[in-house]
Amino acid sequence: MDNNKPATKNKAFLERIRKGKASVTTRSSTDKINRAVNKKSRPKLLFSMDATASREHSWLIAQDITSSMFDEVPGELDVALAYHGGGILKNVSPFKSNAKQFKDAVSVVRCDAGPTALNAILQEASEVNGLKAMIYIGDCYEEPFVEAEYYARQLKLKGTRAFMFGNSK
Repeated sequence: MDNNKPATKNKAFLERIRKGKASVTTRSSTDKINRAVNKKSRPKLLFSMDATASREHSWLIAQDITSSMFDEVPGELDVALAYHGGGILKNVSPFKSNAKQFKDAVSVVRCDAGPTALNAILQEASEVNGLKAMIYIGDCYEEPFVEAEYYARQLKLKGTRAFMFGNSK
């Protein structure tokens, strides 16, 4: 067995690379690569809720509380709003660190009659990269449990914590 064979192959390979049209890495491109690799993503929170007709009275009361709660969101946290009403997912806002933008999104939420659409919110949440936590506030659940379980497992696999608040009638 020839022990020099791997070394000879490596030398030949490296020589082909040197003669090839591969670009040479410069200091600036190395800096860019290092910044990309070392970039720490900001934690993300998805605040979601049921905006169906059964929640209208409590939403009118909770709207101010919800807005003021997000005055205290730290600048290191990106928050998005998702809500459903009338049986459909109404909105998923972009993630923002600015509390005013979040509060503006909260201020336009209106409740509509219809079944819940929590599964659509769970699906959206499961597709967000870097989502650390999801909060959901609702008062009932009217959808296929198997679908919710699937999305809940996806969230668990990604390490996303889900906090679900609702009635237990």
